[in-house]
Amino acid sequence: MATQVHNVGPDAFSEYDWKEGGIPLNAKWIVYYYESGSYEGEGELVYKVGRSLFRTNLGHCSCYGPMDNGCGYEEIKIKDYRKNDNIHNTRFRDEVHAKVMELIK
Repeated sequence: MATQVHNVGPDAFSEYDWKEGGIPLNAKWIVYYYESGSYEGEGELVYKVGRSLFRTNLGHCSCYGPMDNGCGYEEIKIKDYRKNDNIHNTRFRDEVHAKVMELIK
């Protein structure tokens, strides 16, 4: 089964970015928002494996890309993500949060 990829942001990853990302092959789906600037970028990525979600910030500056060095993923249990009140929690980007909530229903 191929991993479903949902890009909810204005910019897409390059082939190089995907190779550097460290996302396991058994990820069911990936949701990401990425926006690049002149010398920097920002965003968020969440992927699902089993009953857990894994999240990382895609912010970077200069020559480093959004997925450079495999990112540091934070594990979040799906039941805990469902409890998150995104209105008062700026930890999750709205576009990513909305798509993840749609996928975990």
